[in-house]
Amino acid sequence: MTDTPPAPAISLIGAPTDIGAGARGASMGPEALRVAGLQAA
Repeated sequence: MTDTPPAPAISLIGAPTDIGAGARGASMGPEALRVAGLQAA
C-alpha cells in the first residue's frame, strides 16, 4: 500500500466568459462544474 499526498484545494471563480466570445456556450464550463456538485468556495 502506498501513501498518497492529499489533493490540493482549488477554487472555482464564476466569471462571465462568454462576453465577446465568437461561439455560444462559452459560459457553460463553470456552470457545469457547479451542477456536477462542487461545493462553493
